[in-house]
Order: sequence, then structure tokens, then C-alpha cells
Amino acid sequence: LLVIACIRIAIGVVLIMAAPGTRTPKLLQVAGAILLGAGLATPLFGVERTKAVLAWEAMQGPMFMRAIGVFVTALGGALMFVLTPRNQA
Repeated sequence: LLVIACIRIAIGVVLIMAAPGTRTPKLLQVAGAILLGAGLATPLFGVERTKAVLAWEAMQGPMFMRAIGVFVTALGGALMFVLTPRNQA
């Protein structure tokens, strides 16, 4: 759980630091701050609560997991677009 917290914190910091050179710096800074906050809150969430959430997700069935997969794929595409440099022309 602490490894996941460190990864979230690192991704949040990277997004915040990369934001000034992107198409939407404010949006990226907000996303980085949310990830940073999630990373700091992860140890407070606890192992038992994490296991309960994972069990609940597994009980929802395949359509729920597919919907999560579509959302994550769309989020990745949006991040790819946002992280491209601004046009300097």
C-alpha cells in the first residue's frame, strides 16, 4: 500500500512539474494536485478497506470492469492530448 502511495505522489509531482509547457497547464496542475492528495491519503485508507473495495469491484461483474477499462483508456488518450506541447507558431 505504501508503494502505491509513493507511485501516486510521484505521478502527481510529475504532472505538476510538466504542466507549464502543456496545452492546459491549469487542468494538469489540478489533476496533479488531486493525485498528490490521493497519494498522501492512501496510507490512511488502510489495507482492510482496500481489500473490501477490491472485493466489491470483483462482485460487480464483467461490464463494470469493462466500463472502468474504457474510462481509463479515455483518460490516457486525454492525457496524451493534454501533455503535447503548445504550438509555438
